[in-house]
Amino acid sequence: MSARTLKLEKLAAPQDIEHVIPVVFSWNYIPRLPPFLVAQDWSFENPVTSRPSAHDPFSDNCFPIDPKAAGFPYHTGLTCLHHNRHWKAALDYAAELCELIAADKSYNSAKLSRGGNLATIAQRELATPLGERFVTFAINLFPKADEERMKLIAVGILFVVMFDEAPTNPSSSESETTEGGGSTTTTPLQARIDEIVALCRGCDERTGTDAGHDFIERMLEWVMHSQPEPRGFASPREYLDYRWMDAADWWLAAACKLSIASPVSLTDPVTAKILRLAGDHISIVNDLGSFDKELASFESGKTVVFINLVQVLRTGCGLSLDDAKAAAFVLQLLNEQEMLAECEHLKTDDRMTGEHWRFVDALLLLCAGNTFYTMTTSRYGGEAARIKK
Repeated sequence: MSARTLKLEKLAAPQDIEHVIPVVFSWNYIPRLPPFLVAQDWSFENPVTSRPSAHDPFSDNCFPIDPKAAGFPYHTGLTCLHHNRHWKAALDYAAELCELIAADKSYNSAKLSRGGNLATIAQRELATPLGERFVTFAINLFPKADEERMKLIAVGILFVVMFDEAPTNPSSSESETTEGGGSTTTTPLQARIDEIVALCRGCDERTGTDAGHDFIERMLEWVMHSQPEPRGFASPREYLDYRWMDAADWWLAAACKLSIASPVSLTDPVTAKILRLAGDHISIVNDLGSFDKELASFESGKTVVFINLVQVLRTGCGLSLDDAKAAAFVLQLLNEQEMLAECEHLKTDDRMTGEHWRFVDALLLLCAGNTFYTMTTSRYGGEAARIKK
């Protein structure tokens, strides 16, 4: 897409545009939708955060952006999209971690499933221009985070993406450990990891919450989970249930908690449905955005497993590629309407507190931000999606 077609100056208000991270990709991952399939814009008036007198200090960390006004193919009706102000500090902190990983030999003996090691990924990330790094994921998904929390989420994303390719159970010979399981030496990398854990604990101590604890625990849970054997899926619902763990949805929910210092339990039954709907939205959008890349990789023999919602619909329903994408997009639109209905239902639930509403707000921001990231990352569209100047 040409920069002349886009109106990048309209992405944010004049006073905020200079704080937007450079956007260099625009990926229209469903370019041939039937004309009647259009995401209708919707917003939800949160009964707590929308009160003029109820100022959430975390709101000062972000500002609204409007990709449709700028001409981007933003395929969602969610209009609550925001951008974090502390992205530069977060990317710098993540870059420091990359440098430590690249230099630490004790972490780089285990080979990854696609070749290379953790250093390979770290070096590739460092060689990538600032606005094109995968840790930019944090900027729009968790926009209300203050600088410290945004830095922690950025390095969390770094770990999640890196270990997505790592073996679950490396052999004991691949790292030096003491009899008790700890490292025999404290390397600069281990010192930084200890610092990250300590900062998460500090966030909890200052606010009396367990968000930092959940952030660490859910990350470890996802990193160590065993990948299920590839199989067929009887329905989109069965596939989305599988994706809940595979897509690190629990960790994303924990990152939402951390971003706003929320005391709400991740297993609170009051928000269970809206949390699950948000996880489904993440999976559907990610699968739509990544489908072309994953299909090409599978057909070229670079990967041997191809698991994607579009493919589930394509094979299960006998649809063409474009029709399968359209069907997946219909599921996304239905999901958004169900989210809106659940938000309205929660207004009638006497168990809802102000903190519950802050968490719901963070989940809606997560979904909107993920859609923006899917459209603007190099990870899915590649060079074909680079905005031409």
